[in-house]
Amino acid sequence: MSLKKKDLHIVFFHADRTFMESGAYDPDDVLLFHLNDLLTMGPMCDPDSMKGVEKRKAWLEKTFQNEMFSDYMLSAVDKDIATMAAITEAAQHVEDIYIWTGYNASEIIATARVMKYFMDLDKRIYILNFSNVQVQNSYGQTVTPKSLVQTASFQIRDVAKHFVKQQSSDLKKWGELWMKTICSEDSLLRILDKKGRICHKQVDYFDAILLSYVTKEFQKAARVIGPTLVDIDFGVGDGYLNWRLKELALHGVLEFRGQLIEIRDYEVKRDCGSGPQ
Repeated sequence: MSLKKKDLHIVFFHADRTFMESGAYDPDDVLLFHLNDLLTMGPMCDPDSMKGVEKRKAWLEKTFQNEMFSDYMLSAVDKDIATMAAITEAAQHVEDIYIWTGYNASEIIATARVMKYFMDLDKRIYILNFSNVQVQNSYGQTVTPKSLVQTASFQIRDVAKHFVKQQSSDLKKWGELWMKTICSEDSLLRILDKKGRICHKQVDYFDAILLSYVTKEFQKAARVIGPTLVDIDFGVGDGYLNWRLKELALHGVLEFRGQLIEIRDYEVKRDCGSGPQ
């Protein structure tokens, strides 16, 4: 008698907790994996090779030095390598594959990364279309989460209705996204444009928005970074924006006081006639 095959589910960041707390799936029926690496930033054209991993980690360590964010990012790179190996092995033995892809650059890139290993699998593959998701919150209001991270556990069943089975044409698009878009340029910043397309940008792409929230009076870095995150729809994390704000301070564009380490450690303002302090 053969063992019952399970379904493979892939989620991103800490959404595995939301998935399990929802009670929508029997743990005995699923194999659940989660990927953590923020693929919007840093070199990553070949993220699964030793050379590619070393290059990515070297950039992350240099860029986010002396930060808890750096530790998280370096750990995420290593963990995702191991997780990717486990996913590709598990995919050989499951019934169906479900990828809970959010409507953001990092999760779309991660999905393309995974899909390159699924192209020749004779499996049913489903990808969540978060661009069309609308659910009710606890107050009965209609909300539009953009990823599983923004979804409450009680909304999981409604969100799952938006899975789309991937046809051969869809698989081809994922392959082209990886090879012709993501790997076409070894950039250090990738974002989702207004049409939902992945595109490459210079690392200072968000600097103008950061500067728009800097005043002539000293204020905590969080008061600049917080509204910038909202403006860019959380296209990158606060760790990235903290790096960019510190770069602006170090290059004399802004005046600062305190230690340029974490968001809570320093303040910035405009009109720095005498350069950084």
